[in-house]
Amino acid sequence: MNSNGIRVLLVEDDVAFANLVRVQLSKVKPKVILDPAVSLERGLSRLQETIYDAVLLDLELPDSKGLETLKRVHAADSRVPIVVLSASDNDDLAIELLRTGAQEYIVKGKTQLGLLHRSIRTAIERKTAYERMLLREYHQREDFAALLAHDLKTPVSGANRIYDLLTEGWLGPLSPGQSEIIAKLKESNLSLLRMIQNMLEVYNFEQSTRQPRHESIDLLPLLVDCIHHLSETAKRNQVQIKSFVPETIGSLSGDPQAVRRLFQNVLDNAVKFSPTGGTITVTVKTSNTVAVVTIADEGSGIPSHHQAQLFERFWLGGPDTKYTASTGLGLYICKRIVQAHNGTIKCESREGRGSTFIITLPLSSKPAADVNADGESLSADEHELVASSNDEE
Repeated sequence: MNSNGIRVLLVEDDVAFANLVRVQLSKVKPKVILDPAVSLERGLSRLQETIYDAVLLDLELPDSKGLETLKRVHAADSRVPIVVLSASDNDDLAIELLRTGAQEYIVKGKTQLGLLHRSIRTAIERKTAYERMLLREYHQREDFAALLAHDLKTPVSGANRIYDLLTEGWLGPLSPGQSEIIAKLKESNLSLLRMIQNMLEVYNFEQSTRQPRHESIDLLPLLVDCIHHLSETAKRNQVQIKSFVPETIGSLSGDPQAVRRLFQNVLDNAVKFSPTGGTITVTVKTSNTVAVVTIADEGSGIPSHHQAQLFERFWLGGPDTKYTASTGLGLYICKRIVQAHNGTIKCESREGRGSTFIITLPLSSKPAADVNADGESLSADEHELVASSNDEE
């Protein structure tokens, strides 16, 4: 509801009744701005073009009948309160309408029309109160999840430190079998730690509890460190990481911790979904203004009908795909991080031919090398990092 009045969409094919409604609402305050539509299709089109405070909806229209009319309007914009207009005075119908998404139910009669303005305002307030309740419950769940994730982080990190001490011979030398078991336990814990960190990152972004850091980030050492961080996991999975980058990438202004999380999440997915003996290829190309980081795997790929949802919050994929994150947060937080740094991230994938994630980040300082006089990058293949997971430590 704005200062100019209440904007209401009237979906009604009976012109005489629509005029009666207009007369009734012209006498009230606050002022009602009424937009008529004589069919459901016209009404749905208006909903796409304009934000309304409420909808007055006749269920019996030339192109839609009964509850289906209400369902389509509610699906088109679930935020707008709906007051149903009906010639039928039926208690069972009224209850069914409220269950389906309506906030009020008005019978087309003179007595009822006299209450029309009050019904519109009641529907608006009822919808607002319901959304407030949902928002409060949402924040309570978020607070609980963040608190739980924070409390889990400390013991998981402590367990990893104990695994390190055991590996270092704190309790004496380990047999090869014991070392392998401890390495697997630590990797499992690291995976859990990454999921916990993703949950905390999402909470911080959604609640704006963490002020983003703005400092100069040298992308090359950060990216190389992320690759080496996952090289041991890749080696155990018999996956090779090949990296082709310029001798210098340049720097960007942003949060080093967030950018590190971005690359770690994408690389972790690439390792996780690569087949045994597969290769992950990391390529960086630069211009005067941007760095484009491409991470390609040889996994099973992502079905085309799932790719549009890939970066959604908590999306875990469908039953016909194995390309899913454990929490559905990894790629979502990647998108949020990239957006916070004025960049882009996209995925190109074909089933059976792997997936390629393309991350574009703006540079605050251009690369000192690998850019020709026209500002075009040289071939990234001219410089190969010693970052293969098959390299000897």
